[in-house]
Parts: sequence; C-alpha cells; structure tokens
Amino acid sequence: MAMNSESVSRNVREYRIGHSMTQQQMADRLGITREAYSRIENGITKLISDYIFRISEILDVSPQDLIMGEDAPSRDGLLMEARGEMEDRLIRMSNEYERKLEARDTEIASLRELCDTQKETIATQKEIISMLKRRIPEEND
Repeated sequence: MAMNSESVSRNVREYRIGHSMTQQQMADRLGITREAYSRIENGITKLISDYIFRISEILDVSPQDLIMGEDAPSRDGLLMEARGEMEDRLIRMSNEYERKLEARDTEIASLRELCDTQKETIATQKEIISMLKRRIPEEND
C-alpha cells in the first residue's frame, strides 16, 4: 500500500482518539501549537520523518502503523460496531422472515381446509344427481 498523505493524517487522528488524547495534548507533547497539530491531522502540513517518529512514540505505535493504518484502534471499533449492526439486522430479517412464513403457513392451511370443504360439496352434489337420476325415469324409454 502506498503512502497517502490523507490516510496518514486520518491514521494519526484515529490513533490519537484511540488513546483518548486531545489535539492540545498531542501538540504539547510535540512542542508545537494546537493549530500546527490540527494542520497535521487535516493534511495541510505534510508529516516529515521527525514528526512521524515522535508521534508514533507518543501513541506507542509503529511509524508503519501511522503510515499504513495497520490495526488502528478506531477501525477495530468500527468493525465491531458494523458487525453488531449486521447481526442486529440479520436477527430482524430472520424474525420478519419467520413471521411471513407463519402467515403463509396459516394461509396454506386455510386454503387446504377450503379445498376439503369444496370436495365434500362436490361429492354431495354428485350423490344428489345420482339419486335424482334413479328417481326420474328416462324419457327415452
């Protein structure tokens, strides 16, 4: 992965937040103003190797982690949050699916009952027709 100024600035910010430090605290530790430090996090000031090494020491991460963003604490948190949201969504979808499935099962049971009733009605009609045919002499005889 190539070094990208924007991602380095974002990684520095994420690590700082992950360490519960303010911009002012970082600036004080680096011996610069908060405004100067803010420009680092906003990508206005490009990090030179001195600052990268000093920031990595303060945040107890490797310079590579700042540059490449490996194992950034807030990313882990975001992944855990996204996982939780996806699990919640899966549960909601599963519950909705179960509810719809139960409704379909109820509908199918009702249709089967209706079919059985219709079969009984047809059988009764056939019996009535058969009985009437026996009682009424055929006209062609």
